[in-house]
Amino acid sequence: MDRSIGNYRRRRRGECVLKQRLHQQHGVPRFSIIPPVWNKAIESPVYAHLWRRARWAIRQAHTIVVIGFSFAPTDLYAQSLFRVAFFRQDRTRLRRLVIVSPDKSARQRVRQIFDVPLTDHRVVLRQYERLEEFADALPAALT
Repeated sequence: MDRSIGNYRRRRRGECVLKQRLHQQHGVPRFSIIPPVWNKAIESPVYAHLWRRARWAIRQAHTIVVIGFSFAPTDLYAQSLFRVAFFRQDRTRLRRLVIVSPDKSARQRVRQIFDVPLTDHRVVLRQYERLEEFADALPAALT
């Protein structure tokens, strides 16, 4: 049985395998990459709809795992997406936040973005410097 985490796969035997990279896959991918900049061009109704859905999903999530995402200081849209979703503590169901990053300052930025729900003492925060540490801690890391 495989447990998938982004581009990372952990098999029951403890063996770690990376999933096939996009450039190795067949066919032409159909997606947009929106870089982490402050002036994102997301005025399209499609993006507006996606951001509303993302905000709703963030509010509904009981567990959020942030792997290798640093909330770059220039990415104000991504920061605001999460901050708006968590603006009122009574609108979030978050109970667990897991941060996986080797960069101490990146982990600090993630904690700052999640500052409102983290003030609720019912939210459990777990941090890992390496993906392998997180994978080894599964499934307990998510409880």
